Amino acid sequence: MLNWCPIGRNANNKDRAVWSFVDEGNFIRTPMLQEVQDYIKNDIRHIADLATGDIQIEVKYGGDTSFDIFPKGWDKTFPLEKKNLFHDYKIFFIGDRCQENGNDYEIFNHPLTTAFETHSTEQTIEIVNKILSSDV
Repeated sequence: MLNWCPIGRNANNKDRAVWSFVDEGNFIRTPMLQEVQDYIKNDIRHIADLATGDIQIEVKYGGDTSFDIFPKGWDKTFPLEKKNLFHDYKIFFIGDRCQENGNDYEIFNHPLTTAFETHSTEQTIEIVNKILSSDV
């Protein structure tokens, strides 16, 4: 998987918070996501001399500042496809990018998970406490 962060991987917490706030209000990453998807679909095949059908790459929002780029099927559900490993377990998932194009979308909607969407550290702690107290 490749994680691409337009503001830079070394951005400090203040810069990340500003970027996230501006992106949330102005949808900066939305056209960037589409541009990367279009590039992979239309342009990279010419560089790599591949047929369009051979390019199986996903591009998703990764957290508040970045994109995750990975082979199709290698999302967060990848280990769950080994059903024999997890059939006796209850699997909980907590994520913040659970909408379509988010890097948590597939696992959030996977039938083997009990999933929760979170929007803050405090909310995540509340969810974990409910899970640990068997209140779910």
